[in-house]
Amino acid sequence: MNASLNVEFTLSLESNPTTGYVWEATFDRVFLELRKKEFKESDGESVGSGGIETLTFVPIKAGRTEITMVHKRPWESIPLERRSFPIQITE
Repeated sequence: MNASLNVEFTLSLESNPTTGYVWEATFDRVFLELRKKEFKESDGESVGSGGIETLTFVPIKAGRTEITMVHKRPWESIPLERRSFPIQITE
């Protein structure tokens, strides 16, 4: 993924927090700032159904970095899923 310095970008992942699973982001704070994290339920779905979790980042330093997203229950050590997003930040 390519990103520009000081220009927001988002990562959107399917999620269902009612099951206890949440996405946790690990990233280098030298390169990125997490500006916002929000969840939106799918339109027209019943209570307890899934939706989209969106994280908004702002690049604060040019270079190469990575965001690792882990889908897990906070009280468990083994994640259900892990995704990595390499980021190239340019000025």
